[in-house]
Amino acid sequence: MAHLLCTGAHPGNRARLPVALALWVLLLFSVGCSRATSAENEIRAGSSTLDRLGPIELAIDSGSVTTAAQIHAGNDALKFVRMAGPRPNLAFVEDSCWVRLHIQFQPDAEEHWYLGLAYPLTDRIDLYVYENQMGPPSEQHGGDRLPFHARPVDHRFFLFPLERPDQGRLEILLRLESQDTMELPLALIPEGELVSWTGRDQVLNGLYFGLLLAMLIYNLALYVWVWDRVYLFYAGYLIALALYMLAELGLGYQYLWPDSPGLQARAVGAFAPLAILAGAVFSASYLETKQRDRFAHGVFFAIVILQLVLIVCAALIQPRLQLQMVTYEAPALPVLGILLGIRSWRRGFRPALYYLFAWSGLLLGVGTFALASGGFVPANYITSNAVLLGTAWEVMLLSPGLAGRIKSMRSERDEARKLTQRAERRSLDLEQDLNQARAMQLDLLPAGVPKRNDLQIVCRYLPREKVGGDLYGFVELANGDLGVYIADVSGHGMSAAIFSMMIKQQMDSWAHVIESPAEALGLLNEAIMPGPGGNFVTIFYAIVRSDRLIYANAGHPFPYVLPAGVAEARELKGRGRLLGIYRDLRCEDNEVVFQAGDRLALYTDGAIEVGRNSPAAERIFRETLERTRTSVGQTALDNLVSRLLEQNRGYAFEDDITLILMDRQS
Repeated sequence: MAHLLCTGAHPGNRARLPVALALWVLLLFSVGCSRATSAENEIRAGSSTLDRLGPIELAIDSGSVTTAAQIHAGNDALKFVRMAGPRPNLAFVEDSCWVRLHIQFQPDAEEHWYLGLAYPLTDRIDLYVYENQMGPPSEQHGGDRLPFHARPVDHRFFLFPLERPDQGRLEILLRLESQDTMELPLALIPEGELVSWTGRDQVLNGLYFGLLLAMLIYNLALYVWVWDRVYLFYAGYLIALALYMLAELGLGYQYLWPDSPGLQARAVGAFAPLAILAGAVFSASYLETKQRDRFAHGVFFAIVILQLVLIVCAALIQPRLQLQMVTYEAPALPVLGILLGIRSWRRGFRPALYYLFAWSGLLLGVGTFALASGGFVPANYITSNAVLLGTAWEVMLLSPGLAGRIKSMRSERDEARKLTQRAERRSLDLEQDLNQARAMQLDLLPAGVPKRNDLQIVCRYLPREKVGGDLYGFVELANGDLGVYIADVSGHGMSAAIFSMMIKQQMDSWAHVIESPAEALGLLNEAIMPGPGGNFVTIFYAIVRSDRLIYANAGHPFPYVLPAGVAEARELKGRGRLLGIYRDLRCEDNEVVFQAGDRLALYTDGAIEVGRNSPAAERIFRETLERTRTSVGQTALDNLVSRLLEQNRGYAFEDDITLILMDRQS
């Protein structure tokens, strides 16, 4: 074992540390339990000097009106029943309970004794001791309704000093009241055994809370180390569990709030749902239900809400009702935890296996305690400490699970690193491909604009990505006319660039000998059918003659003509289908006057999709064109681009933008 602890301390084997620690504490805890159980058995077994605690007679006092004097004189109406075992359990009882004992001491018995009630959650205890038939009794009082310092003996259990009488016989009457379950683990302890009995009890509790403290410190250190919230939630669960167990075992009243009987009356009812709440939060985090199982996450969320309600109720309703609610709903979390753990494990989450084993121990402990509290199974040392034993089992088994989580996180981190490196290599390769494609596409665009005395032409291309789908070009016809086309290929990236290249090559090959734009688009459509990769293209093609424009449109946004002396821009409408999809293009030539002072504005649809696709974008673009009518050339184009940037409010453009302004000179 020492070797395991030393090995676990090595940085490369940190995952072994909680396993070794859990095994070490389990060994000590088992020894402590066996020794405490042996002490309990010794107390129950009796000795040659004393017939310890003979038959226990029990009666319920309906209305709580009977007095000790009436019982001693035989004037009571109570029906005492002899209890079969040494640890009676009446579950939840609203009325007071009377216990009658007759103790016969041997002549050589020790002089000083203690009558002990080994159940720390009893509200009121009135002890009446009769040494003879006629004399008055001696009285002692205890219980959680009194401050802790009012107890006859400073102990988490209730211990009452007794003196061996001269006659050797005592009649003892105990009157008890409790909001919690009415358990009566009575013991008669010689003064010489009290120290060892108390010491063994402290060893067991020390081992348990030492285990919780060790796990708390370790998991807080893990949280600082790996910065995973599951360890912080587990630390919170350990704290809530420790508070509940301190209240359940009576140690909280002894050391933390000894002068607050009101807090003691509600402590278990408040800290139990707090522990369940913390356990549900930890479970959801450990099983990663938010990412892996939304149904399980909803179940744990419902448990958290229910516990919040119970915590609020702890301050508002009667403690007995609160304790009953908590007692019978407490097994719900481990039951649901096991079911959801199985669900998570079957879905391939391997750390859920530790969770299942741990929660099975907790369920066994909590379920056993709930059954014993309800009177369904006999109460004994094991059932009374079932929660303590079950939570210890759970804490020790969850620690290897959390350690295994570190290994799992390392594996996931290594896998994520590999995937990231692979993605970076692919991204670098794609970046290189895009740079090559961009260079290819830029080569397709005209190096400049045609130099003509009758036309002033300015252009601007704004790609959305490194490689876009917009394309424009000019065609010098054999008869001296000038052709201009603007196109928008669907999609972005490499496929759009390749499709653009095909269109450019086709138009450069034969468009200069065809004087009909519709015929030219028809031939282009046949050449590129079908579009590679499912791409298609919209295109507008116009031939500028001496006094007019002849144009055809295949699905492209309608260009504008701004006639000289006219304030409003006019659309150049024309019908035609997209290129690269239909054999029947249904495209036709259209003609419009284009004289000195007129302006032709060509654009792609990215120019009317600015402003986050505002419905008014097309109208604003047209109005902007009309306002730039007073400027010419590059100034007019710069004003138009500035307006588009302002309209888009600093966002990236939704699509590529190409703009061409062509002014007819006089």
